[in-house]
Amino acid sequence: MLRFIYISQLACLLAGITLLATTVLAQETITIAQNGVVEMGSPGTWVERNGHVEIRSDASGEKGLFASRDLGTGDFQITAQLSISELNASGAAFQLGSSYFGFDGPNQQLYLSGALVGRHHVALGAARAHFEPEEWFTFEITRTDGTIRFLINDQLVHSVGSFAGIGQFGFTFSPLGRVASETNSILHVQEFVITGAPSPPVERPTPADSVSRWLTLLKKPTGKCWWTVSLTSTLVIQPPYCWMTSKQSSLSIQRDTGAVRL
Repeated sequence: MLRFIYISQLACLLAGITLLATTVLAQETITIAQNGVVEMGSPGTWVERNGHVEIRSDASGEKGLFASRDLGTGDFQITAQLSISELNASGAAFQLGSSYFGFDGPNQQLYLSGALVGRHHVALGAARAHFEPEEWFTFEITRTDGTIRFLINDQLVHSVGSFAGIGQFGFTFSPLGRVASETNSILHVQEFVITGAPSPPVERPTPADSVSRWLTLLKKPTGKCWWTVSLTSTLVIQPPYCWMTSKQSSLSIQRDTGAVRL
């Protein structure tokens, strides 16, 4: 009887070790961008420069540099080397799922908004207490045992509790932290690395897919007016017309004939 119990305990121990080894093996380090080269990023308005990646607040289209792989549950560590050209409430932020950690919010404040804080907007103090414009600084997000921590230059700025899956993540300009509709600021990303267990590469809808869906919706047009949409992954059309800009050519649809012009 004792021998049976011993064997059962040993089997459970070996199973636990196997599970732990599997979990450790699932962790990997992925470089999203480094020294001006985007290695694992989704299409966006980022531009590769000499030594860094540039994201402009006044760029047209989907603003930002996002990883091509999503984050689920589990522990992770995201590190980046950043600088911001100027602080003028541009909304420069890191998007983590449906939440934003902002570097340049109203009154040049750091902030956290979205699901991680109950859809609220929480000011986290003056950005200049942590970095100056045009100054490189280290940004880090970690999750360990359900606690997400946000750090700048190794100094803890804020922490929240969440075991939930994350989804997409990356750098952008959030309208939640922007005072004016158009601001001029540039976010420079020198390095963007994650250690964790991200999902396989994500196939996000392409601009062509989005346009095709709208063409299907508009195949029985009535009346005379022009609809103009941009070739971006998110399209919003409001009659009788709307204007959206993109670094690609716009697509014009004449409702009375169904004509499509590039």
